[in-house]
Amino acid sequence: MKSNIDDLCDAFIAAITDEGYAPKSIENYKQVSNRFKKFCTENNYDTYTANIGQMFTDNVFNEKTGELVRYRYVMYGRFVRLINSFCLQGAFDFSMVKKEKSLPTSTQLIELYQNYMKHLKAQYSNNGTVGFFQNGILCLLRYMEKSDITSLTDLAVADVVDYICSWPQKHQRNVLCILRNIFRYFEREDLYFAVAGIHPYRAKRIVPMFTEDEVANIKEALSSSKAPMIPPVHRTLVFMSAME
Repeated sequence: MKSNIDDLCDAFIAAITDEGYAPKSIENYKQVSNRFKKFCTENNYDTYTANIGQMFTDNVFNEKTGELVRYRYVMYGRFVRLINSFCLQGAFDFSMVKKEKSLPTSTQLIELYQNYMKHLKAQYSNNGTVGFFQNGILCLLRYMEKSDITSLTDLAVADVVDYICSWPQKHQRNVLCILRNIFRYFEREDLYFAVAGIHPYRAKRIVPMFTEDEVANIKEALSSSKAPMIPPVHRTLVFMSAME
């Protein structure tokens, strides 16, 4: 009888085949899939969980030398992240592989990301909107991981303020929009209202004013017989602009 893990691995190979992966890549992933099934059999695992996936991805060191095997690190990580996305969303999220350099390494933060992505895809049909918020959550999760914050429940208002201040002023309006969306979805009302009360700095632009002499010159030019053919409505707009 096939186990839950066998079904997952078969579904994974079928998905990357349908996605159009090169034959060589499919063969490489088949090897990873077989190693994963062997790992689960040796440890008596028959039902997949994210913790089992994490233990498998931790097995990336050479048994004899103890050195990191780069191939395992990359391939095991991609395999498990896609398996996790299937378990959470019911479909393999290949978009996360394309952005995998931005993903945190913490299992908890990856699950948070996958949960939020499931919400975005159900909420928005526009790929640009999904991508906007996707980039936002990835930036926040990288900040959290760098600050040793492994859960959204551990994120404090002071951390959020520090995160916002780490962005240039020209980006802070977008950052606030993304944070409001994230905190509202995860029901962090304290953080949502804290962010809602923050208004990003907006530079005041100085509107140039004409001097009296300049206004007189414009009037003269508009009324001159040598003035170009300007429609009356445009003459009025130019005059009103000069008088402001």
